[in-house]
Amino acid sequence: MARESARRGLPLRWDEREAHHIDAAVRAADHVAKLQRLLNAELRGEKRASIAAKMMAEIRLQDQVVADHLARIQIGDLPVAKSPQHRDAAQQRWGENRPPKRRGA
Repeated sequence: MARESARRGLPLRWDEREAHHIDAAVRAADHVAKLQRLLNAELRGEKRASIAAKMMAEIRLQDQVVADHLARIQIGDLPVAKSPQHRDAAQQRWGENRPPKRRGA
């Protein structure tokens, strides 16, 4: 943010929605770090496979949560990320006959 602000010569701030996604991503990343410490301790200790597998699955899930939140943030001139799966499904459904976007409906 500081680099982009300096490049543009304008003070930039996250809007409320972006700040929410950043906070949520930080919480999820903190959760991943805590889970990783617990997983490391589990692997050094009793090595219960079922517990380790559950922790690894939760770490993967939280990593995806971080990515999902960060994808919703507008950074510089880059467009907000859109789900390739949803984009492809919409393209397949509508093709060239896509209805116009509704405004203020």
